[in-house]
Amino acid sequence: MLTIKSIKLTNFKCYKNQAFHFTPLTVFCGNNSVGKSTAIQALGILLQSNFDSRVKINGELVHIGGFKDIHNFSNKDESILEVTIDSSVVKGTWGYRTSENRENLRNNFLPFIGSEEDIAFMDSKDASPKSISYQFLQAERFGPRDNLPLSEDTRDWD
Repeated sequence: MLTIKSIKLTNFKCYKNQAFHFTPLTVFCGNNSVGKSTAIQALGILLQSNFDSRVKINGELVHIGGFKDIHNFSNKDESILEVTIDSSVVKGTWGYRTSENRENLRNNFLPFIGSEEDIAFMDSKDASPKSISYQFLQAERFGPRDNLPLSEDTRDWD
């Protein structure tokens, strides 16, 4: 079973440098626009890509946009973007650390940038990123809509 210990975000969307430490049940709550969804999106890009050597920033679970949308705007001139995870199954970092790597990114993928020692699979538990199952709950965000259907019956109010 995958147990996520922590995730660290560097220049990822609204976060310049932020680490989150998890317990078996972690709940993100707070006011609007404080970064709850951003932290969950960072986890989502890793999960939707099965912690591959290149993780998709736009996929079935999470759709973030382009690299201008993912890199922290106030630190837009920095050439570092990292998503680092420490879990019971995988440890690693995805993103870029140089302006050359930042400019060469194509196809909406973040590459794995850690060393080979950084990625560790727990063979003793017969776990691999490909076999991870998870539950993802999110707020319903469909926007305004009618609560009651309009009647097609016309009435004469004379």
